[in-house]
Amino acid sequence: MRIKQLLIAVCIGTMFSACSSKDDFSIADDNVIKLSAHIDEMKTRVAGNNFIHAWSFNLDEQIRVYMKEHGTTNDVTGIGTGGYSIYTYGTTGFTSTDSPMYPQSNGVDVTAVYPSDVATTGTFSISQNQYEEEEYRKSDLMSAYVENHQKSNGAVELSFKHLLSKVIIKINAGNTGINTNNITSASMYVPHLKTPISWNQTTGWSLGQITESAGNHEIIIANNETYTSAGYSAILIPGTIPPDYEFLCFGVNGALFSYFNSDPIELKPGCVHTFTFTIVNDKVKLSSQHTISDWGSGGNKNFDIEPL
Repeated sequence: MRIKQLLIAVCIGTMFSACSSKDDFSIADDNVIKLSAHIDEMKTRVAGNNFIHAWSFNLDEQIRVYMKEHGTTNDVTGIGTGGYSIYTYGTTGFTSTDSPMYPQSNGVDVTAVYPSDVATTGTFSISQNQYEEEEYRKSDLMSAYVENHQKSNGAVELSFKHLLSKVIIKINAGNTGINTNNITSASMYVPHLKTPISWNQTTGWSLGQITESAGNHEIIIANNETYTSAGYSAILIPGTIPPDYEFLCFGVNGALFSYFNSDPIELKPGCVHTFTFTIVNDKVKLSSQHTISDWGSGGNKNFDIEPL
């Protein structure tokens, strides 16, 4: 009888232990905050510079993610040191070594930024060597924000938006007989290499106001690369390029051509600016229109600038 009672007790104990383990695993797995992320109109992320038109993050790219209990300043349980977690893009999506958890009775506010090494305060700098794909991508400051996401809604979908300005440069040979395929070097000159940035729990990441030019900075957009019809591209700090400024310089068969804008050029955040230049004799002219469109939702608006 004692042996029988002991066996029953062991079986009951084992059953409760198994149920407890299963429930713990189920609860933990169900409460871990899962992420999915994409770039708004992802195909526009890279254009020109002979880069592949990227529709997603590259493998091993990282984002920094902040998670708060909705409506509070409380970090969610399981978030990384410093109040954020680093997520790395892999073959199965974004993963982290941290395990942020949903609050028991509330949603979460999620803010994310790319690249992951952006500081919470201070400045963000663009690369001067944007002919290199990795440097180009690192210059693409993006942010995503989701408010009051509930566990019942599944994975948190982060839609990243571009905070800086994208510039596409196209060059026509005009009547000079110059073959644009011989263009192998090109640089843009901009007054701002970095911009103040800040993070706010309820609005996400934002740019500060630049009040002074920070010198004349060369952004190399081609270095021994053959020009193609896609043009060259660069990511620049939003702001105003002053008049009589050397905006573009490119080399053809050892000869250098420069463009000095006659009027101010305003670069808008989150927009794509496409400039088409034509070589006329030994001068570089901006074509009759340059276009500006949203770097995401599309739609074009034309601006008349310096007709030939």
